[in-house]
Amino acid sequence: PFILAHTSEALAMQFTIIEKDALDSVDWKDLVNLSWSQEVPSVRDWARYIHAFPTNVTDVSSIDLIITRFNLVIKWCISSVLLCGTSEERAQCITKFVHIATHSHRSLRNFATTAQITIALLSSDLSRLTTTWSKVAQAEKDALRDLEKLVSPMRNFAVLRAEMESAAAELTDDDISAGKGVIPFLGVYTRDLALNAQKPAFITPAGRASSDGSHEKLVNFERHRTSASIVKGVLRLLDASSRYAIKADGEILAKCLWLAALADHEIAELSRGLE
Repeated sequence: PFILAHTSEALAMQFTIIEKDALDSVDWKDLVNLSWSQEVPSVRDWARYIHAFPTNVTDVSSIDLIITRFNLVIKWCISSVLLCGTSEERAQCITKFVHIATHSHRSLRNFATTAQITIALLSSDLSRLTTTWSKVAQAEKDALRDLEKLVSPMRNFAVLRAEMESAAAELTDDDISAGKGVIPFLGVYTRDLALNAQKPAFITPAGRASSDGSHEKLVNFERHRTSASIVKGVLRLLDASSRYAIKADGEILAKCLWLAALADHEIAELSRGLE
């Protein structure tokens, strides 16, 4: 895999540029209107996916692109490990991914890339490779355990939310001048908005009936307040993501952008056949 030919720091920086550019295109109206598909397409090749678009795309929002890309990166990570020829090379690839995720988290505050890689490494398709994992150093296993705690969905991603939001709130003028920022895992908040939208638009208060006996319905302002609060929080994170000033490396950036992965059934078959 190409990741073995470059430093973890360089790779993490180029992934951060890609995530930043995607977030730069998010419109707050898309968040308010839930302008993304509830069915995420299964994409294997980013170049084919992008090039298949018509020139005037109206039915695919920037949020759709971010969610689709998120899932593809996970599949690409898994595929990269499985396509290695030996257990030693697979262990080396896993180690590299841990380093990229750790650098994305600690140095760049890029929680999207951190989550993508962590979810991939914890997948059943990779975790079952006991021979491979026996050749991964304990330090990297410990680092992955820490990342697992960070991206855990427990209590609605409480740990991840707290760290993302505090990272954005704690950005100083010096940080901004130095080109530092925060990349959120946007899926946490699109899920919040989707769940909030399931609340009724109108409510019927107990004991409130009109003269003809019918019940008067009131606008559910709590639903609107919650939506506004979620969107406001996302906009703070999007502002933080726009602050990065990272120099692009054309060669590495192209490799990180135009990813391709195995199909789901190929991943499952290859995983079962390796060890």
